[in-house]
Amino acid sequence: MGGRAGGFEYTTAHNGEVSITHHGHPAVTLRGNERTARNHPRNARPRK
Repeated sequence: MGGRAGGFEYTTAHNGEVSITHHGHPAVTLRGNERTARNHPRNARPRK
């Protein structure tokens, strides 16, 4: 595999959004809501 990817930086906003840039250009914005993610069917824990 390759080495460490360079040129990436991130900032975190007060509302929980994380913006990732690559060499100063926007790459992605992550919007997280833990309660919503926890209740998503893909993240559901198996019932015992």
